[in-house]
Amino acid sequence: MSIGVKASESSLAAAVNKKELKKVVIINDQPLFLAGIKSYVEVNLVGIEIVFAGSWFDYSTSKISLSEVFAILTSQNQTESEINSQISHFYEIETPILLMHDKDLDFSLNEILKLGPCVVVESHCTLDTFYTACLEIIENNTSWQSDEIKEKTKVAVKTKSTLSPREKESLILYASGLTLKEVANKLELSPNSVGKFISRGKDKLTKSGAAVGSKTGIYMELKKLNLMR
Repeated sequence: MSIGVKASESSLAAAVNKKELKKVVIINDQPLFLAGIKSYVEVNLVGIEIVFAGSWFDYSTSKISLSEVFAILTSQNQTESEINSQISHFYEIETPILLMHDKDLDFSLNEILKLGPCVVVESHCTLDTFYTACLEIIENNTSWQSDEIKEKTKVAVKTKSTLSPREKESLILYASGLTLKEVANKLELSPNSVGKFISRGKDKLTKSGAAVGSKTGIYMELKKLNLMR
């Protein structure tokens, strides 16, 4: 995942104060994934307090207060019925949900998502998409697969399918300021091969309407596509 835009304290604080969503519950059964989301929320969602981060079992046996809370649910290795049960729980206590889901949604899950405040993103979305989804939840403009979230997801998918891995990494290193020879040394490839990857990548970006005639142009386009750190 690429690095998203960090929230400004004033703008986020205004949204938090307006809608009273000041806390977050993060539920996931995979420690490394959970730690990554927790760290990202702490750094980027200024003013949001994490009141719980752990597995569904640990959450269900806890007695935490859920006032002013929104929930982040990630659904790896879970059945549709398990996801439905978790969503239903938060709907019952009127808690908005950000669902990170990595499978096609079946009919029953689609239907329940339409009944309450929920935003859905792919589990492997960019951090920029994740950040936008969190802000949408916080501002309480929640809807299932909002147009803004769809647009960011579309950009990420388009980028992923357009540039090959070698084209992407060559362009990123080149735009970061390295020379063609330095990129080749870094990737352990010949300068000729790297030159071809960069040329093909630039051609693809140009066809999509990007102005990439210079290193600065390449950098700005990759930044726009959430590929530059």
